[in-house]
Amino acid sequence: MDPNESDLKPREHHYLFAHGVLPTLFYHDPIQFVAICNLAGGTFVADTWKQTGIDYVKEPAQRLRPVGLQATPIETPPVLGTLIVLPDPERVAEAHMVLAVGTLKKRRFRQPILHRPKFFTLEYGLDDGGDRITVLCSWSKDQAHSNHGDGPPPTREAFVQACRDIMRA
Repeated sequence: MDPNESDLKPREHHYLFAHGVLPTLFYHDPIQFVAICNLAGGTFVADTWKQTGIDYVKEPAQRLRPVGLQATPIETPPVLGTLIVLPDPERVAEAHMVLAVGTLKKRRFRQPILHRPKFFTLEYGLDDGGDRITVLCSWSKDQAHSNHGDGPPPTREAFVQACRDIMRA
């Protein structure tokens, strides 16, 4: 199957939300981002999705609806994070889901922190033959994008486990 041109360019709203806005918010204050997502979940994520469209997508017709957008707490002590499922990806580099995660570190008489914060993306991709695959990637605090190779199936459990495996390495 030959990919057509539209499969090769991600939709601006979808891409900027997963690869720009969310990692920036997360790395600004990881523990606060996770706390807000886990407490206000869908409301915060949906509001951020809508604001991303307003702020960054010039053509109103190109702004996407938040169909399927969800936030789920990931709490397996000492790991604390938020899994955000995005609207279904349709083009290369759009994300199925993202995981903002770290190790909770409590500090005496001070606010806890998320130690070793990581922001992962499970992206839609195409193999050399043009067939759909997933690609496991991450963003660093300094906005560097890392490709960790072929990703797991686009299920919550498989994605979270693949991210845990990388964090342990």
